Formats: sequence, C-alpha cells, structure tokens
Amino acid sequence: MKYHSISLTIAMTIMLTALSSCDKTHDQVIEFLTQLQTAHQNGDKEMIAQLYPAAADADSLVIKFDPKTVKIRPDSGDTMTVDLDDGTDLVLVWQATGSLQAVASHGLFAYPAACQDLAQKTGQYKPSLNDVENAQRMADTLFSTWMQSKIDEKLNSLVKITNSSVSKKHISDQWTATENDKCYYTVTVANNTDHEIGGNDYTISVKELWDEWTDGWEDGSSKDSIRPKSASKILTGKPIPANGTVNYAWERTFEGTHHSGSTNYRLQSTLNYTPNHTISSLYDFTGNEYEEYLTTKNK
Repeated sequence: MKYHSISLTIAMTIMLTALSSCDKTHDQVIEFLTQLQTAHQNGDKEMIAQLYPAAADADSLVIKFDPKTVKIRPDSGDTMTVDLDDGTDLVLVWQATGSLQAVASHGLFAYPAACQDLAQKTGQYKPSLNDVENAQRMADTLFSTWMQSKIDEKLNSLVKITNSSVSKKHISDQWTATENDKCYYTVTVANNTDHEIGGNDYTISVKELWDEWTDGWEDGSSKDSIRPKSASKILTGKPIPANGTVNYAWERTFEGTHHSGSTNYRLQSTLNYTPNHTISSLYDFTGNEYEEYLTTKNK
C-alpha cells in the first residue's frame, strides 16, 4: 500500500506541475496578446516591432480575443500556435529571455473591406498564405492598375457611349455683328447589362473643338488665319436603367462679326468609371487574375 501511495503522490505531483505550467503559459500568452493589442491601439510601432517585427509596418491589425477561449497548440521546440476567436492565429516563439515573440500569423493584418473583397476575388489575397506573404501581394499597386484596365475593357463593351453628335444653326454663311452661331451637342450612353448603373459610378469627359477664323486678328499677328479652339467639361453621371440609355445635351453660342467666325465643330467624349463595388460586380472574376498578372509581369 505504501508503494501505491507513493506512486499516486508522484502522479498527482506531475499532473499538478503540468497544469501549473499550462496556466502559466496561458497567462503569458494572454499578456502578450494584450500588449500587442494595446500597442496597436496606441500606435506604438516600436513596441509592435518588439512583439511582432513583421507587423511593424502593417497598415492595420485586427486583434480580438477572449482570454477564456484562446487556444494554445504546442508545435515543435519553443514554438506554439495561438488560435483566437475570429479565426486569427499567431505563431509564437519563446525567446532566450523568457519572453514571447510572434513570427507569423494568419488574418491579423487588416485591409479596407472593398480592397480586400476585390483582392480575394482576383486571388491577390489568399487566406491560405500567412499575413506577411499577403501583405507583399497587397502592396503590389501595379496590379490594381492592371486589374482596373481589365475591368474597364469589359465595361467598355457593356456600358458605352453610342452616339456623340454636333449640329449647328446659323443664319447665313457670312457672319455679321448681329448674328449668332449655335452648336447643339448630344452624347448618348447605353447600359447593356442587367444591372442599373448609378450616377455616381461614372462621369463623362467632353472636349469641344472648333476652328476660329478671321480675316485679321486684333493684335495684328496674322491675317486670313485659323486658330484651333477647345473647351473641356465634365458631365455628371445619371442613373442608367438595366438595358437602357441616357442622353446628355447642351448648347454653345458663338458670336462673330463680318471679320471673324467659327467652323468645323467636333466633339471628343470619354466615359470614366469609378472603381467601386457596383461597377466591379459587373466583371466576372475567375480568381486567377493575380496569377495571370504575375505571368505578364515576369515576361
């Protein structure tokens, strides 16, 4: 009986020691997470660099945890993985000083919702990659330009200017001091999609061009000459119903004398899209756009 009593005592001692060790580790992990959370809230990049060097330059972090539900998974050696409530995890390593330091994470680095949504649709952001790997991909601003050109190309076949016209009205071919020449400009935009396009989703850049002629400029610089003239304006977008069109119309009045006038009226117009969720949703993403971009980039 004495032998069994000693064995039981030893077993209980080992169990209590293990539980005590687990509690201590848990407390240290919670202390580490709290320090990292506080450092981020205070914008203390120096402290963040000590706790998690790779996160020092991160634009934003999401650190949410409940001390009661934090799970610790021992890895090899002095390494452990800490799972938080929101699916975020951190890989922590014991330092020689007895303190903890994060060396990797998943889901801790945060990005604007619209930015991350587009990045996930294109495969630029992958949940399977760690935060540092995703941060490097997200910092590739050239991809945004490349991707927007792909979206614009698609949209140009769906939402486009179908008519830009100029008509003019003047009293006679010869200008007089009392005659005005009016030009009427028209731009039509068609929406060939099954979605309404909002007025905030686009604008139209318009450049009016004409030639101004005279049989003698007032400054005496030349006679019987023509000077090209232009005027630019931005037309605010209007909502376009699904499979519908909208028209823009305005006029310009030119004043002339028997010495001068304007002719050869023409118009240049360009549709400008605002990259937002509504517009981007019209593009059918494959999820391989970023890999396609890397292929073209490395050629």
